[in-house]
Amino acid sequence: MNDATTGDTAKTGYAWVVMAGCCLLVFGTLGTVGGTAAVFLYPISVDLDVPISTLSLYLSISAIVMAFLGPMAGKLFEKIKPRYVMALASVVLGGGCALYGLCAQLWHFYAVAVVVAAGSSVLYFIAVPTMITMWFRERTAFAMSVALAFSGIGSMIMNVIVGRIIDTGGWRTGFFAVGLICVVLCVPVTLLLLKTPQEKNLLPYGAAPEATTENAKSAQPSGAPRGLTMKQALATPAFFLMFIGQFCFSITTASNQLLATFGRVDLAMDAVGAGLIVSCCAAGLIAGKIFLGATTDKFGVNQANITGTTITCAGLILLSLTSGTTFVYAAAVVFGLGLGVYNIEPPIYVRRAFGIKAYGAIFGAVSIATTLGSSIFMPVYNAIAANLGGYGATFYISCATTALACVLYITADRLGKNYISKYDAV
Repeated sequence: MNDATTGDTAKTGYAWVVMAGCCLLVFGTLGTVGGTAAVFLYPISVDLDVPISTLSLYLSISAIVMAFLGPMAGKLFEKIKPRYVMALASVVLGGGCALYGLCAQLWHFYAVAVVVAAGSSVLYFIAVPTMITMWFRERTAFAMSVALAFSGIGSMIMNVIVGRIIDTGGWRTGFFAVGLICVVLCVPVTLLLLKTPQEKNLLPYGAAPEATTENAKSAQPSGAPRGLTMKQALATPAFFLMFIGQFCFSITTASNQLLATFGRVDLAMDAVGAGLIVSCCAAGLIAGKIFLGATTDKFGVNQANITGTTITCAGLILLSLTSGTTFVYAAAVVFGLGLGVYNIEPPIYVRRAFGIKAYGAIFGAVSIATTLGSSIFMPVYNAIAANLGGYGATFYISCATTALACVLYITADRLGKNYISKYDAV
């Protein structure tokens, strides 16, 4: 066995290589593709002469399709080597972005959104939590937070770059650039770096050293056999509380995705200024995810959840009170500091309650809710803003749903604390 051991656990160095690969994957997908999506809404709306609320339905369609493909993506990780699944998904996602640049009518965006969803269903919410869970038994929250922080880094950098590309070359050129970056960066990373413990013949970081290499080979792709099956998890109340909680969390992300539009419409900013709001939120998100990961490892997932929720709500209230450019940038940073709660804590909650025997499929099912809330509420929020003269009221709605999500997850955690021992004994 090639694992070094310290004390009672294996300390596998390659786990950190996987984390680095996950950082690059998140940068190229959630950071570059997902993080810049809102920057395109205003210029497309003006060019095609369609309302933003109608245009934004293409993002909702993509999100809804992605949500329902999530469980299937999780099962693919159990049947096919994950790096092959992720590489193909990267090509599909990047190619879909390029196709957006060829769209000439509204329905074209709706059709291409389905293609984009096929790639993002694997890469946005399933890939990184699954790979981190495979490779880490200790310091999971830290590794997760560092990797997912690169969505903020990618968004912060790429919003400014893409905003300038749009201003100088148009939104079509912007889409071509985003698609190219996704493919060129993500395909090599997934094929070369993101291998499973079985492929590397290594134990996960922090795994018990007495677990033999033969055991590792025969284990599930997640690297450990303990936990519930998908069918067992679906029969528990904790699963449904997590699902509803994730739905509520995802409503908050609608506010995040509309920050650029908020800047253009409410504050009359240009593309670069509005993109800078998103970048400020992303900067807060980077620091916030790492902070929440450290808080989770030191104080526990529930304390981190409460902390992140409190900061998120504070940021939303500040955004609702915004009247000037300087203040909006500061408010966006605060909002970003807490926003990472919606994707740092849920993977930890799922593993605590259900184990990792069928982690990919179970987390994929929970992730259906990750995009449902934002996909439904993005057009709703745009309609509210159009009728009430601004996005202020939408920030208060997101504040309420964030607080509700926190309560639901903590309740689910208490209900699920004995599930693994109970079902393993059956």
